Amino acid sequence: MIIKVKQPQAVARAMLRPEQILFTYLQLAPDTGQTKDLVDSGLSALPMKP
Repeated sequence: MIIKVKQPQAVARAMLRPEQILFTYLQLAPDTGQTKDLVDSGLSALPMKP
């Protein structure tokens, strides 16, 4: 499980793998690149509320 306070940057998103779980603040609507990277990674993401 990966726990972050901020949204993952592009460099960190490139290292994400399907067997991982990401728990972080996610604001996907305005950032289509982040959304695509997370979907493509195949991981499970659990968003936090601000």
